[in-house]
Amino acid sequence: MSGKTFLDNAQYGNNNWWRYILTIITTWIGPFILLLIILIPVFIIFHPIKQEMDPENMVNSIGSLTFLALFGIYYALSFFIFYACTRTIHHQKLIHLITTSPILIGREY
Repeated sequence: MSGKTFLDNAQYGNNNWWRYILTIITTWIGPFILLLIILIPVFIIFHPIKQEMDPENMVNSIGSLTFLALFGIYYALSFFIFYACTRTIHHQKLIHLITTSPILIGREY
């Protein structure tokens, strides 16, 4: 067992407070914007808007499986954006956020 603790990984990368705020905002808002860019043309093509349809009926007509798929896409995009922010903004490997094991990280202590 190595002498390093999990909190010792905080010495790696750039850890300014504004980097964390930027990562949080990007991870939450980024996938939402990407989904809107993708879904607006899809809804225009496959769900033509009728004059008498209100938003509640439109949501009910889409289906629960579609909403489940959209949430899955949202969370997958969130993870990839979080990974990109970790690598570019923090200059840190994602494995440092998970473990201190020298075997998995690839360095000796």
